[in-house]
Amino acid sequence: MKTSELKQQIRSMGFNIEEYEDQLVINGGLWKIFISKTDFKQELQIMTYSTMNIPVRLWSLVSMYVLTPMDERGEPKKYRAPIPGMTLCGMQAYLASDAEDEWCVGNQDDGNGIVFTEQERADAPSWIKRDWWEKVK
Repeated sequence: MKTSELKQQIRSMGFNIEEYEDQLVINGGLWKIFISKTDFKQELQIMTYSTMNIPVRLWSLVSMYVLTPMDERGEPKKYRAPIPGMTLCGMQAYLASDAEDEWCVGNQDDGNGIVFTEQERADAPSWIKRDWWEKVK
């Protein structure tokens, strides 16, 4: 299950879900469910006075999500933007993002992420022209 699907379904049930860099938090008033996005060993934490107030459907959604491998929860990365006429160390230069999620220039060998989701593509800097984007197989 994708994170976006979980968030949509939980909101449709009337619950609040917040996404932070390292976790998701579902708030039901008397209880909170914390789902780690980075640490499989601490995948799920529940703070509550009583689990009786947590709906079965919510438990099912959270269970399906937690059983989905972490690397399959995000939206698929399927776009890259080669920068025309630019090479880096003799290889095609691409729009990239570094470890701090800052936009930069990279190539396939330098370790920076050069493949992006549809949302990341939409959020790209304005100097990246729309016709530079290509779909990755």
